[in-house]
Amino acid sequence: MQVELDIMSGRPNPVWDLTPAQADELGDIVETLPTGTGTPPPDPGLGYRGFVVTDKARPSWRLGVFKGFVRISGGGPTEIRNDRDRRLERWLLDSAGTLLGDQIRRRVPLE
Repeated sequence: MQVELDIMSGRPNPVWDLTPAQADELGDIVETLPTGTGTPPPDPGLGYRGFVVTDKARPSWRLGVFKGFVRISGGGPTEIRNDRDRRLERWLLDSAGTLLGDQIRRRVPLE
């Protein structure tokens, strides 16, 4: 699985691969999230736009994580899950390890 931090404008976004253990943990976290209620926020255009997780083994599958909402798409209707404490966003940010510098990390508003 590959994670993209959708944050850059005019430059490539940071991208990294999850280890098999991290991919399993990601699945476990998503499974614990309740079915979504409410309306996901609109795309802000510029700046932080969330995380996108893809899987080469499932080309149409996509996980979008932004401001407490998780969108799971591919192979059927889009599923929305709530992540009110933004645990998954924090976990994805941490999964980058040292790839992301402090300057980029500070641009990810998780409060």
